[in-house]
Amino acid sequence: MIEVPSRVSVRDLAKVFQDGEARVEAFAQITLEARPGEFLCLVGPSGCGKTTLLRCLAGIETPSAGAIEHRLEPGAPGAEQAMVFQQHGLFPWLTVEANLHFVLRESPVPRQEHDAIVQRLLERVGLARFRRFYPYQLSGGMNQRVALVRAFCVQPQVLLMDEPFVFLDYQNRIVLQDLLLELWQEQRQTILFVTHNINEAIALGDRVLVMPGTAGPFAREISCPFGRPRDVVQLRTNPDYQRIVVEVTQLLRQEQEHSLREGRIG
Repeated sequence: MIEVPSRVSVRDLAKVFQDGEARVEAFAQITLEARPGEFLCLVGPSGCGKTTLLRCLAGIETPSAGAIEHRLEPGAPGAEQAMVFQQHGLFPWLTVEANLHFVLRESPVPRQEHDAIVQRLLERVGLARFRRFYPYQLSGGMNQRVALVRAFCVQPQVLLMDEPFVFLDYQNRIVLQDLLLELWQEQRQTILFVTHNINEAIALGDRVLVMPGTAGPFAREISCPFGRPRDVVQLRTNPDYQRIVVEVTQLLRQEQEHSLREGRIG
């Protein structure tokens, strides 16, 4: 069998924040491989460095040690990377379609394709008739749908997602989880998805990596052996799903206890 190179490779990564004599180790000894087209979820106790790790992968933060390598396809038509944050981050002075055209203009996607991409994706997520609305005129769930479309319209090879549904109610969260899987099934980029929600991680991911409660290697890697496409509601009736939820919950409880003993942020 031919081994496929990883799309994202991380080796012994560490991040330390220093302010005078105050020193906070966000994480250390983090090593991971994310394969092309893989949906990889990261969970862990509060304060374990999940968001900081994602920001290092995005180039927003500079690691203190270790190496990050992106093995991207040369000449691919889309962007190398995109990121979706907890807040939608839409420009409030631009309409929905203008927000999408803004990121497309800054991407390598051919200009002649922009109008068709915007139209197709807005129709796909049920927002075509809101294309000329401004963010303040939309609900939180609708704005987060626009944020998803904004990421997918530039066709990134790697998509980083930092708890994008954390501020949504349960029903909107389920709707957007299904929508995210549908969009990803079409493009199959590599996704690294940070979440506090165990059910969400297992429903979406191919694998779940559990961050440690103290600075060190991942506590565990857990496979999510469910077929694609998935129905995130129907999946909850699967006994294996329930078993994995319990397993991850127990792991996180142990890591949270470690975190509290070490005096990390809870």
